[in-house]
Amino acid sequence: MTKINTFLLENALSIATNPCIPQDFWLNWPRLRTRLDSGQGLTRHPLSEVQTALGSFSLLEDADGDHAWVLRGDANAAHVFADSESCSALDSLHPNPEHMFWFEYNFLYVLATQGRAQKSALGDHTAEGDRQRARFYAVSEAGRLAYAKNVAEYLLFLAETTGMASDGACSTARAKLASYETSAALLVDIAPLAPTRATMKCSRH
Repeated sequence: MTKINTFLLENALSIATNPCIPQDFWLNWPRLRTRLDSGQGLTRHPLSEVQTALGSFSLLEDADGDHAWVLRGDANAAHVFADSESCSALDSLHPNPEHMFWFEYNFLYVLATQGRAQKSALGDHTAEGDRQRARFYAVSEAGRLAYAKNVAEYLLFLAETTGMASDGACSTARAKLASYETSAALLVDIAPLAPTRATMKCSRH
């Protein structure tokens, strides 16, 4: 498991709430495998279904945003790839992009009208495309807080190690840092809102 995926799981973050962070189809395979075996808590996406000589592939998703392709085999397709002669049938196919079942979900799809896969919808720089892109770049409240805390913890480490701040000051700051339950509360303390013009006018009187 990658370090970023380990970090996400340790901080109870998921693909469903932080789709822009992980690059993988799933974060927690053992959990997803258990759900696949039980068939509980899964959403099947009908539009993802692809028919092949071996059966149909369809995309399943659990509540945490982990995904898996599921093959429903065709009982009449047992002969496919059974021997070298059966496999040679693929050689008769002419190269054609319409034969491709797997493709890279690149930035053109991220910026697409209403998430549609039609070529006419891809690379949409209007408001519709921006709304689709926002789904991928969204970061949850828990993710923002965890990231900010780690940045602050690193700054405290530097201040303590270089002697720019005393051990006592760093300990007090760490205790304060640990007390934050929302990123908004942390931001209020480190970047308070500037006084409005009306507030400044009243303070002069």
